[in-house]
Amino acid sequence: MKKHENNNTTTNESRHLESFKLPDNWVYTSIKSLVKEMRSKKPNDLNLEYFKYIDIDAVDNKAHSIRLYKNLETADAPSRASREIRKDDVIFSLVRPYLENIAYVVDDFDDIIASTGFYVLRSNGSCIPRYIYYYLLSDSFINNTMSYMKGDNSPSIRKSEFESLLVALPPIQEQQRIVNRIESLFEKIDKAQELIEEAREGFEKRKEAILAKAFRGELTAKWREENGVKLDSWNHVQLDEVCLKITDGTHQTPQYSEQGFKFLSAKNIKNGRIDWDNIKFIPQELHEKLYGRLAPTRGDVLLSKNGSTGKAAIVDVDEVFDIYVSLALLRPSEKIVPEYLLLVVNSPMCYAQFCKHLTGIGVPNLHLRDIRKTMIQLPSTEEQKAIVSILKALLNEEEYIADLTNQGSNMELLKKSVLAKAFRGELGTNDPTEESAINLLNEILANKSKK
Repeated sequence: MKKHENNNTTTNESRHLESFKLPDNWVYTSIKSLVKEMRSKKPNDLNLEYFKYIDIDAVDNKAHSIRLYKNLETADAPSRASREIRKDDVIFSLVRPYLENIAYVVDDFDDIIASTGFYVLRSNGSCIPRYIYYYLLSDSFINNTMSYMKGDNSPSIRKSEFESLLVALPPIQEQQRIVNRIESLFEKIDKAQELIEEAREGFEKRKEAILAKAFRGELTAKWREENGVKLDSWNHVQLDEVCLKITDGTHQTPQYSEQGFKFLSAKNIKNGRIDWDNIKFIPQELHEKLYGRLAPTRGDVLLSKNGSTGKAAIVDVDEVFDIYVSLALLRPSEKIVPEYLLLVVNSPMCYAQFCKHLTGIGVPNLHLRDIRKTMIQLPSTEEQKAIVSILKALLNEEEYIADLTNQGSNMELLKKSVLAKAFRGELGTNDPTEESAINLLNEILANKSKK
């Protein structure tokens, strides 16, 4: 098996290439050996008043496609506008390659010119264009380009070094089979992603409707009847009337440390829970300055001050930690059950009030005075407990969908896994990555049919 066509392969890349064995009829070959020489094309050559220009910003690095063309006057053409591109070319940004500004050209216009910041790959017939496109998207290839980056402000890889990078190349027929397989799997994954988005939207609407009913007293109508309680026993109160303390975290920008005391910000409140997996730490000296004033404890409610719905969570563990100014701490009094406080703060009723008071440019923010004045419906503590119990039962059913939809973030990882297997020659009919995508898809479809 031919292992290295390019004699200039770096030690790091050699190590990467030896990390797995390719099928016997595959070879490693350089980018340069697969593509035609790039051609220049100047706007003045078009004899047109306007031309379509593709710069780095024109590429959608999530969809890996050209999202827009800039229609520029030929007289105002930037000096970098000189790369000829055609349909079925693949363009790869040599600037910050880790951003994956990579696209397959699907349009066939004569008046398109790309920036010299791109390397334009046009197959010389030894590889299928879609094969090289998917290969460039693989983590192994991106990681190799990064080892060649130079420069501080806009780290880039040189044209000559890009051309020296190696590609694992099977015969043409195998290339087409791999492309077909990748696209079949990607279609399934995209379908799963689409259904996940639908499920997420449906979940949020159902959750809002359930919470709205809860705080109108509809969910506990039977409970009141059984316990001889009237709806007019509910009080309309401000949050500061039922909380012992409503304050926020430190306004001082912290100096983080490798270890020390846990430090939470609004980023750690996700889907009504505290995310303890992505925690930053502050040193003991700073903790000692902060903790005595606030000292969050079990039963406190932490509310993101950007006012987003569902951005409150209850402290349900015995942890010593500090919080940043982006979080407000609500400490419930004996008048309100902590879980009820959490649910009401995460309800559409409070969200609507928060939105009215958001201020600031960029990231809008809530003032403590507005949080304190937020109005809520307050039944007796016994009915609060009944509401919490009913909501937990109802929302637990919905949480299954929520957990499923949270797997949406894994879709891109699934695609990366598919590519990794494809270019090691491991994308067979029993591919477990495909099974993961199909199982997830079937689970979403089955659950959707029940609703």
